[in-house]
Amino acid sequence: MQDLINENFIQIDYFRLLLGSLLLIIQILLISSLYKSYSSSYNNKNKFSKNLIPFGISILIIVTVIKSSLALSLGLIGALSIIRFRTAIKDPEEIIILLMIMGCAVSIAAERELVGVLLIIVYLISYFLINKQNMTNSSSSYDVSIIVDLNKSQRLNDLIFNEFNSKLVFFSKGSGESLNLLYKVYDKKNLESIIAYFDQLQVKYTIETSLNED
Repeated sequence: MQDLINENFIQIDYFRLLLGSLLLIIQILLISSLYKSYSSSYNNKNKFSKNLIPFGISILIIVTVIKSSLALSLGLIGALSIIRFRTAIKDPEEIIILLMIMGCAVSIAAERELVGVLLIIVYLISYFLINKQNMTNSSSSYDVSIIVDLNKSQRLNDLIFNEFNSKLVFFSKGSGESLNLLYKVYDKKNLESIIAYFDQLQVKYTIETSLNED
């Protein structure tokens, strides 16, 4: 019994772990804020960002528990080997963000908080400068988001593979019988042409456009 108490309550500095958790949350919020403000990703940024804190905390807990036990480390490898992640992360920027958060969590769990803080400062500054420069150099463009209500007689090829296919940057099947399309165009005439095309198809759709200025 005494060995069990010693193993669970003495080896871990719970006060330091609590402060580390708060530090990790602050780091994640900074990363998330910069990502939502300057990222060029077309994925749902809010949906992705809301999972970052649980992800970081889970990594912190895992590393804190297994860092002093070889048996637990091997057990974790066996457990992860049977897990299947069916949703692949295709955006390199999102993968980098997950790796950064994982690095912050590991540095805190290893009681190397200063290393994580210094590296996250370098990352945030470089991320801001690079994306700010990209936004400055890019020309004005329109983001065209279209949600189409599908029916049994509607051909998907007419909605996806058409003369505007080169401007289609993202599409997905929405909830129910709907199709979400996202176009990026650099000319207002192209914007009007896309709207006219969907009008000719005589489909029920909603459209939102936003102008990205220099």
